[in-house]
Amino acid sequence: MQDYKGLVDYIASLGSAGVALSGGADSSLLCFAAYEALGDNAVAFTLDTCFMPRREMERAKQAAAWAGIKHVPVHSNPLENPEIKSNTEMRCYYCKKALFSQVAIKAREAGLRYVIDGTNSDDDPTQRPGMKALAELGVVSPLREAGIGKARVREIARVLGLPSWDTPTYSCLATKVQKNKPITIEQLKLAESAEETLISLGMEGFKVRLQEDGIRVETTGETLLNNREEAGRVLKKLGFADIDLI
Repeated sequence: MQDYKGLVDYIASLGSAGVALSGGADSSLLCFAAYEALGDNAVAFTLDTCFMPRREMERAKQAAAWAGIKHVPVHSNPLENPEIKSNTEMRCYYCKKALFSQVAIKAREAGLRYVIDGTNSDDDPTQRPGMKALAELGVVSPLREAGIGKARVREIARVLGLPSWDTPTYSCLATKVQKNKPITIEQLKLAESAEETLISLGMEGFKVRLQEDGIRVETTGETLLNNREEAGRVLKKLGFADIDLI
């Protein structure tokens, strides 16, 4: 796997790094490669916030343990920042800027030269305002530098035996709230409850969107089709009056 070797060599050239670990396939592979490249000169940092589902926090812990890397949770409340809470089109930019600034501080305190993240070569800056914030903070994206996209991340992770290689991609809970509607803890908890409920039915790879009086669930494949009636029933129990399953 020449591209993986190139990834490890690139990270090794950094000398030391704090790895932003979310628990997904991208950051988990990055975490494994960072420890292979830098050993104890790499430390994993996970942003533990109300935007992160508890299952993702557990995945991050498992990924760090599997890699053998030191793991440090970074606790923060993004809703204390009005630019994030207001939930405009630039929310992701403000959120990344605020939270990764905290990771950068922790990394410096640990004597680490760089912060690296799991942005891959498929990620489009025009669709991800947060990438602008990462660039402004000097965050390095080794997967992107190595030209490794999502499909290749999963293939490398599978070959290496990483438990997260086929983990479905889920966006943060803030993305479930309607744009320009201020984010509340109650909305985030409701979105997480809906996701956990659907996962318990065997569904995966779906997107939950909170609506004014209800919820919209977007998915691909047959998982929703096979569980449509049950999904509607359990979501209604959570208090959703208007349920749109597509």
